[in-house]
Amino acid sequence: MKVLIVDDDEMVRSVCNGMLTLLQHEVVAVNGGEAAIRTLQSSETEFDLILLDALMPGMSGPQTMQQLNYLGIKVPIILCSGREMTVEEFNGSDELRPRTVLGKPFTIQRLQSAIAAALAPNAGFIGPLTIG
Repeated sequence: MKVLIVDDDEMVRSVCNGMLTLLQHEVVAVNGGEAAIRTLQSSETEFDLILLDALMPGMSGPQTMQQLNYLGIKVPIILCSGREMTVEEFNGSDELRPRTVLGKPFTIQRLQSAIAAALAPNAGFIGPLTIG
């Protein structure tokens, strides 16, 4: 599976890259929403999943999701945040919602569970992931 990591923190990108590589995923990491849009538009291969930071300078995670929707790019998104986020923050259409929210910091097991939840058939927004 090919995963795009979008986070402004180089250390977070590196740790996520390591975790996803251990889980045997192919990984591309970029430092923000604008870079994610460029990568998704120019990539010759399609991504199966986006691991997206919620709070970034420039284009935030929700703004990035909005732009992806506008461009017709439909890739499941796991939104990562250092603060608790609620369903009410994503009250738009399903296209403007992440598949799940994953709190930072997270373990490889929680990441694996979030991936499974995000890629489940007919997965909609499932709320904050609380699997220990």
